[in-house]
Amino acid sequence: MISLIQTSRNRRHELIRFVNSLNSQTNISFSNIQMIFVDQENNRDVFLDLNPKIEFTYIKYHHCSLSHARNIGLEFVKGRYIGFPDDDCWYEPDTLNRVLSYLQDEKYQGVTGKGTNEKGELTSVFPEFAARLTTEQRCAAISYTLFLSFCQV
Repeated sequence: MISLIQTSRNRRHELIRFVNSLNSQTNISFSNIQMIFVDQENNRDVFLDLNPKIEFTYIKYHHCSLSHARNIGLEFVKGRYIGFPDDDCWYEPDTLNRVLSYLQDEKYQGVTGKGTNEKGELTSVFPEFAARLTTEQRCAAISYTLFLSFCQV
């Protein structure tokens, strides 16, 4: 199972886009996805359209930092792998399948990706190749059209 921890204050349009992209994932069983949402506003209804096979954990919480909200979500993780999608990101249809294939290969202990906007313009700087994680080299970069980071627990 892969657990996704997301938080937001007031980005309803972006959250709807993310939910739609999550529902559009291919070559992955939705019952192997856990979505944990730490809501710092009133966004629960955005997730009414979330695929019902995705295990959804909703946590209403006060305004806090991104890191603090993610730490709150960590208490509810059930998956072997954890992802931290930003509230303004979206996934290409094969994103979770590709991430899981890297992590299940067990040569990698984590995956992070590069980001682009809706026009395909690069919004972050990451290498164009995959690299093995070691204690000295802590990220593996692969090409995705979003920003994501995942790790094995």
